[in-house]
Amino acid sequence: GRRPRGGAQRVVAVSPNARRVGVGPEPTSLDAAGGLAGAGFNGAPTVTAQLAREIAATPETHLLAVVQTAAMSTPAERVKASGNEYFKKGKIDAAIEAYSECIALDPTNAVYRTNRALCHRNKGDSLAVIADCNEAIRLDGSNGLLWGNRSAAHLQAQQPEAALADAEKMVELLPSLAKAHFRLGNAHDGCGERAAAATAYLEALRLE
Repeated sequence: GRRPRGGAQRVVAVSPNARRVGVGPEPTSLDAAGGLAGAGFNGAPTVTAQLAREIAATPETHLLAVVQTAAMSTPAERVKASGNEYFKKGKIDAAIEAYSECIALDPTNAVYRTNRALCHRNKGDSLAVIADCNEAIRLDGSNGLLWGNRSAAHLQAQQPEAALADAEKMVELLPSLAKAHFRLGNAHDGCGERAAAATAYLEALRLE
C-alpha cells in the first residue's frame, strides 16, 4: 500500500490566481451543486396539477420565480432555508440541527447531507464529514463533487489512501474540471507520491 515517506517535501502548486493548493484549510463551502454554494434550491419540485397550471399561465420572465417558490414549499426546504441562515450567522450547532431535521423529513436528498457535512468540517470533525459524504454518495454517486468532498475529508483525517481513491473517482466523473485534478494532486501528495502529485497539479493548471 501507499504510505507517506518520512521527511518528504510537500508538493505545492500555485495557480495563476495565486490560490495555494495543498492539504491546508478548505474553502468555506462544500463543492456539491445545490448545497450552500449552490443557487439556493435543489433540483425541481414535484409538478402537481396546480403547479402545471401556474407554469402554463406564467410569463417566461417570471417562470423561475414560480419554480423557486414551489421548490421552497416543502417542509424540508423551509427548514433548510433556516439552516442556511444559521450557518451564515456562524450558529453551526443550530445549522446542524436544522439539516438533521431536513434529513429526517426527506432522507433521499443528498444536499442536506452535504450541507451538514460542511457544518461538521467547520467544527473540525472529519469523521462526521466522511459519514455524511458516505450517505450523500450512496444517494447520488454520479455527482463527482461529492467524491471530491470526501477525498478532502479523508486527507484531514489522515487517510491519504482513501482520499486518493475518492479523488481518482472524481477525476473519472469530472475529467475536465481543474479542481478534480487539484484534489488528485493533494491525495497523491498525502501519499508521498510527489511525481504523481506534480503531474496532477500541472493538469489542473492546464485546465484552469
